[in-house]
Order: sequence, then structure tokens, then C-alpha cells
Amino acid sequence: MIIVPLRGAITRVNLTDTAFALREPGYEIDIAGVWNTPEEKAEVVRWVQATRNSLRPFAHGVYINQLGDTSDQLVRSGYGPNYARLVQIKKKYDPNNVLRLNQNIKPDSGPNA
Repeated sequence: MIIVPLRGAITRVNLTDTAFALREPGYEIDIAGVWNTPEEKAEVVRWVQATRNSLRPFAHGVYINQLGDTSDQLVRSGYGPNYARLVQIKKKYDPNNVLRLNQNIKPDSGPNA
């Protein structure tokens, strides 16, 4: 596990001034699992998921650059209230969704899509 404190300058910027939505003091926690043989995979994945689930009650956001799952729900959560504004920017500058890898904002996915 890697624990990164979110303090200082990032917490002094207004939530809607940038795309980054984590502006409250807190921590970003990266949980990673590594296995050496295929037989170890199930136990390592179970540990990562159990650790993540035990920390969920303390969570108040997601760090967009560390998402392993890039589902629409998590991407929207990661950008928070900035998502709708980012969709408008995407429609203007990338209407064909050429830049679509990773944490994609779809140009046709407004707040009610």
C-alpha cells in the first residue's frame, strides 16, 4: 500500500477551478497486489479487494489517475461536479472522442446520459 497525503496547495484551490476534484484534506491510498505464480493470484486479488472494502467507509472520493476500473460511474465520481463542464469541453475540442483511453469523458455523456 502507498499512502499519499493530500494537503497544502491542492486543498487551497476551489473544487471547480480545475478538473481535479479531490480538494479536501485527506489521503490517496494505492492498493496493489503482486503474485509470482498463477496459484497465488486468487489469494492476492482477495486480499486487495478485502482491504479496499474495509477502507471504503472512510473514503470521500476517488483519485482519477489511479483508477483500475474506468467505468462511467467511477470516472464521473472522480471528476465530481466538474464532469458536466468537462463533457462540454470534450464536445468542443474532441467531438469524435479520439482521446478516449484511460479515464474517458465521452462527448455525448452529459450529466443525464
